[in-house]
Amino acid sequence: MSRLACTSVFIFWSVLPLVRIQAQDHSDENLRVDDVPAAFAALPPQARAVKFLRGTTGFPDGGHFQGIQSAFDAEANKQMCFVTRDSNTVALFITIQFPAGLTSFGTIEHLQVLPSDGRQPPLRHPGGAQLVGDYLVIGVEDNQARLRSQVQFWDVSQPTFPVQRTPLTIIRESGTPEDKTAGAVGIVKRDADHLLVVANWGCRVLDFYLSNGFPLGDDLCRFELSVRWSPGAADKQDWKPDQEWGNYQNTTLVADRAGRVFLFAGENDVNDQDFIDLYLIDLAEHPSRIVKKLGSKQMTLTGGARLSAAGGIFVKSRRELVSYSTEDGVREKMTLNVSP
Repeated sequence: MSRLACTSVFIFWSVLPLVRIQAQDHSDENLRVDDVPAAFAALPPQARAVKFLRGTTGFPDGGHFQGIQSAFDAEANKQMCFVTRDSNTVALFITIQFPAGLTSFGTIEHLQVLPSDGRQPPLRHPGGAQLVGDYLVIGVEDNQARLRSQVQFWDVSQPTFPVQRTPLTIIRESGTPEDKTAGAVGIVKRDADHLLVVANWGCRVLDFYLSNGFPLGDDLCRFELSVRWSPGAADKQDWKPDQEWGNYQNTTLVADRAGRVFLFAGENDVNDQDFIDLYLIDLAEHPSRIVKKLGSKQMTLTGGARLSAAGGIFVKSRRELVSYSTEDGVREKMTLNVSP
């Protein structure tokens, strides 16, 4: 190619609209599912237990596992799991590596401490998290005064060398205890932006944020609060199979190929039973009808795993979902549940 031709090509690409360039970035999105309710119906309620080893990893005292997300590393043929945990002093997440198919023991490959904001009490309590493409999104809160939280974004494209995307950090604060905590978050890429949901203490309200359309890898990306939804003010007339809203510890957003957005929420209820509930999210609806319940599934977990500890949903393919959960505590061999 002549020098002139090369110059022409450069000029052509440099003047393309920004949206065209953004459209090529798939590192901040998950697969869209063909039929989300059908994939949920096909999710087996009976989970199987697999173990992961503590090895030489040193955990700070206190706390329990909070949220779990998973991704398949095709190059290494490994299944990676990211699990958040609180403690008496700091918030953290661990990276666990399993053989493909979770056929044998996993090993902890990395422990990442999540930074606080330099204030007291510290942000030491991470909640339910969600992985979107290469980015792990985590709510980190003050669980003592319960007045502050952050939503942090971490690039985990290199799972054992995570890098925080500090320009994207969302700071939440209120003079009312528990109002702006961040006990669970979910995120999904839509056609023109990212939709983020943040549940406060006890999942009493959901705050929905919209991005400005820039990729998560771009320092210009920002999120703004769009709307707050409260189950107490919700129109539940069309909810199925019931009108119950849980004390959810994890929330996962999934889109279908038509662009509709669904919320999976997991809880261990007052009867010590584990449920995953499915909701349709439509921000174009009246605020009382933004969230609509579509289904509920009781899960049978083993080995001490429960959805009051870590839980989450992984989109394995356009037709298959996988649920994950863990036990609470730290021991030499720890239990993770997966279905199917």
